[in-house]
Amino acid sequence: MKIRLSVIHVLSLCFILTIQAQTPDEKIEGLINRTDYFELNRQYALLKDSVRPAIGSLAKCLLDDAFNNPEEACKSIEYLCRNHQEIGFDNLLNMIALWGQNLIKLGKYGDAADLLSAQLNSTEVQTCAGAQVKSNLEYLNRRAAILRSCPKSEIVRPDKDCTVSMIRNNPDRDKRNLLSKINVKINGKQVEFIFDTGADAPLFISEEFAKEHGFKIMGDSILTSGVVAREYTKTGFIDSMEIGDIVCRNLWAIVSPRAEITYGDSVIARIDAVLGRYFMDAIGEIHIIPSKNEIVFPAHGSPAPKDGGNLVLIGGQPYVEAFSNGERLLFHFDTGGGRSLNSTYYRKHKEEIDTTCVKVSAGIGGFGGARRIPAYRLAELPLTIAGTDCTMSEMNVFTEDILVGGVGDGSLGMDFVEMFDKVVFNFRKMFVTCESKKTE
Repeated sequence: MKIRLSVIHVLSLCFILTIQAQTPDEKIEGLINRTDYFELNRQYALLKDSVRPAIGSLAKCLLDDAFNNPEEACKSIEYLCRNHQEIGFDNLLNMIALWGQNLIKLGKYGDAADLLSAQLNSTEVQTCAGAQVKSNLEYLNRRAAILRSCPKSEIVRPDKDCTVSMIRNNPDRDKRNLLSKINVKINGKQVEFIFDTGADAPLFISEEFAKEHGFKIMGDSILTSGVVAREYTKTGFIDSMEIGDIVCRNLWAIVSPRAEITYGDSVIARIDAVLGRYFMDAIGEIHIIPSKNEIVFPAHGSPAPKDGGNLVLIGGQPYVEAFSNGERLLFHFDTGGGRSLNSTYYRKHKEEIDTTCVKVSAGIGGFGGARRIPAYRLAELPLTIAGTDCTMSEMNVFTEDILVGGVGDGSLGMDFVEMFDKVVFNFRKMFVTCESKKTE
């Protein structure tokens, strides 16, 4: 079996395999290689009895993680590591790192620290493991060790729909870079948090914000990657905060050394507080209603789609399956960002884009800073998501890779959400649906 897995951490993990698909084994391995978890899910259901046990076990681990089932992922990875060590030493360690990541997500910080430290204390790991493998184990172990004594996060809410106001940043000024915020009450004080599906943590805050609002700051030296650069962050912890009628207890946060986002010598924005996807995982279903400037957290969610979900997690980030003129595409679903197409899409459509699109200089930014890179401007892109049609206009098409380990064809942010009457997403059942605006 020729399999090589590698782990890249941005705020989580992703996997790469190097096999082409022909036989059932090779077909499953090839889909993992392309991180095509939607098709892997479909093919695994058909081929799981035809592939070698190790390949089937590996596929199940990755699917449990991709479809956001951390408890099952932990069980699947434990089974794989105990019964299929033929996948290779570094591969096993990478799966153990993913196991630790899921334990942290479940709030089992002590179990994660014990698991990861046992690997790092092994002479075999210290002498034989690759540098990147050890780096990822150390990164996760530091997080788990810092949180070991902290209680598990929990959500307390009434048995009714909870509605909060959505605050938008100058929606009439820049439709390309919409951000939405919600009010959060901390120690009796209302503060605004960016509502960000792309933040793979409970909270992301600046150190200044943490100190101002009574977060306990614990530990440092955790290297965290952003869009432009990596920086060392700390870990924060808050006993309680409120979002409307919902009480969130025992939340940890990634604490950035600064709030400012810089481009050269200029400060172009501040990010003080971000509400990340761990809260969204826990709360269940979310309805964004742009016309009313509301976000609703329903007491009882919608049924899962009969044909399966259209959301997956890759490297800790949510991606939605979409279609354009019959072509299947994968988009990063990131309400903390904006719409764009990346270099993967550009390479597939290079001749058409080079001859029909205008060259531009596009800015990207976030944690770690900002920069401008060359791009093309695509006039429009028709999309179908969950059976609903829309047309994205003025899409930047990046011609170079802008994220290490980046996957998919592009990103859809709040500017995409704003096109609809309502967008519903559920990170437990892993789906997103869109309701078109009614025309007179």
